Amino acid sequence: MTYEPNPHSPDGGTSDGWEECRVGPGRSSVVFDTQAQGHLGTFEGHGVITWNATDDVYDLYWLSSSSPEPGVFTGRWDGGKVVFDGYEYIAGQRMASRHSITEISADAFVYTIDLGSAPADLTLSVTIDYMRRGR
Repeated sequence: MTYEPNPHSPDGGTSDGWEECRVGPGRSSVVFDTQAQGHLGTFEGHGVITWNATDDVYDLYWLSSSSPEPGVFTGRWDGGKVVFDGYEYIAGQRMASRHSITEISADAFVYTIDLGSAPADLTLSVTIDYMRRGR
């Protein structure tokens, strides 16, 4: 993970970690757990992605050690990438957030997080390079 400079980390920084993804109950969701260690200490997260057939979108629910309040996002395919828009809480502050999955291949993808006070004010916050380890 590469963090852009921000109020909590003026010089930006990096961290390393892992994420485990698995099929959820009824094979109708993806459940994932994340852990990373870096310049800001230990980070843990838990997410669930489901398909919302009524609205033709993905729903993403995200909980992390950076806030006890859940983030809720709506996602769609946009060309060759998946984009989730919504809100999450970081250090108690509600932030507009866009999570994008790009450069998708069988063994890797890039995950970026843009944050801002409102959807019109989003700026790149984190870039995560994912690579598959074993099967």
